Amino acid sequence: DDHLGDNDEIIALDAQTLQPRYRFGLSLLNDVRGMVLVGEELFLCNKGNDRLQVFSLAGEHRRSITGEWKRPIALCFVKDRLYLVEEADDEQDDEEGELINPLSGRRICVLSLQGNTLEAYQNPVEGSTFSDTLCC
Repeated sequence: DDHLGDNDEIIALDAQTLQPRYRFGLSLLNDVRGMVLVGEELFLCNKGNDRLQVFSLAGEHRRSITGEWKRPIALCFVKDRLYLVEEADDEQDDEEGELINPLSGRRICVLSLQGNTLEAYQNPVEGSTFSDTLCC
């Protein structure tokens, strides 16, 4: 199938045969990275659109979540909180040569399940970024 290498849709597989059962999110997703299951909802890092997308297990779009963070790449869930890592953005400078978003990739954002930013933990090592994985 020509879509199997893309990161712009989710393919639900049969648990026994691992054959594709259905697809969803094609028109909403752009470069999906991390995902986490919370109860009956699937939260996806939609890096290309700077947001989280939330779907039911049947593939119905429930909501989009945006925040001060950009390009989410990793996500985990612990005790009613989402922990989000964004991709480092060392490329985009403003007219004076300063980074447009100097904290990008250098913090872990703690979100409520509704998407409100509750806290942000900055990497204690100056100039260091978090990796694109998050283990909870």
